[in-house]
Amino acid sequence: MSDPSIPLPQAFFRPWPLENLVVADELESLDPIIDSKVLNLLPDSDTPQIFAVCGRGARNTFRTLRHGLEVEKSASSDLPGIPNAVWTTKRNEDDPFDSYIILSFVNGTLVLSIGETNQEVQDTGFLSAAPTLAVQQIGADALLQVHPQGIRRVLADRRVNEWRVPQGKTIVCATTNKRQVVVPLSSAELVYFELDLDGQLNEYQDRKAMESTVLALSIAEVPEHTWFARHLLFLLV
Repeated sequence: MSDPSIPLPQAFFRPWPLENLVVADELESLDPIIDSKVLNLLPDSDTPQIFAVCGRGARNTFRTLRHGLEVEKSASSDLPGIPNAVWTTKRNEDDPFDSYIILSFVNGTLVLSIGETNQEVQDTGFLSAAPTLAVQQIGADALLQVHPQGIRRVLADRRVNEWRVPQGKTIVCATTNKRQVVVPLSSAELVYFELDLDGQLNEYQDRKAMESTVLALSIAEVPEHTWFARHLLFLLV
């Protein structure tokens, strides 16, 4: 047993710098709150604000707390009507930001480019004379548009591959991920497409007949290190 009268050796250490942590935001504490009132003093505001006296001495502050986040409008564009669906998409898989805003209307589709101004573009390969049911950046460098009469796959060189629905049928809705497309037809059939190793979007020949019309469906994202998702969720009428 060591002698308790002998002092223990001093231990020195130097903390390591942060490796996997980055400060994203910093919020000063409100304490101590000396007094506060909940009032609606701002004009044209439907939500009350909290007015609080915080801190003591030289750290005394008067603060106004409001519910919600402030946003900054960067661009605006006049629209021909009220869209019933909106998507944003990249042009290529490795792009850091989205390039297009796609708006679907009852009788057409509008494509806007994302930049300092949002301008309509006509050379995207998307069908503008029909509403859009789904938009997907598929594969490495292709775009996919699903509309009631078919599926358009726009390649990087603007060539378009199109699949048309059988005569007398329409696509009710659609779900997509990076490599798979599933569309239910008005005849209560499910049509499945999958991107192969050569980058071709192929239809699976065996169509699944449903008991009634599919109102909505959703396919999972492709898991990492796998080729396709195995789960499909759908809602029948």
